[in-house]
Amino acid sequence: LVRDEEDIKYLTEDRMINLKNLMLLRMLKSCYE
Repeated sequence: LVRDEEDIKYLTEDRMINLKNLMLLRMLKSCYE
């Protein structure tokens, strides 16, 4: 159980990082357009 919770934590952290990167990319794109 503990290991699963750890895995989920890492997964959500990765997802948050991906979301932030997506947001940054969109901002950059809108700036160039």
